[in-house]
Amino acid sequence: MTSARNDVLMLLKRSEPLAPSTVATRLALPYERTKKAMQRLARAGELERDTDGRYRVRDRDTAAPNGPRIRILRDAWEEPPPTPRWLERWLS
Repeated sequence: MTSARNDVLMLLKRSEPLAPSTVATRLALPYERTKKAMQRLARAGELERDTDGRYRVRDRDTAAPNGPRIRILRDAWEEPPPTPRWLERWLS
């Protein structure tokens, strides 16, 4: 995890829900970098965003267990894609 993400998580664990601009100001980080870090943390299930655009640390009970959810289509899961010809030739 990057330093910006760690800093954002530590700040939000100790405070009330905050907007990215407030977090950037308190941590003396560039706004865009802070906003992107918070978006990635939310996508990973570590933060949640309210309707006012403020973020807070998600409770462990509702957090995604291993990061973001990934949809796997049943057909794609049961039958792996065929091996490319160049790989078959290289392996033989």
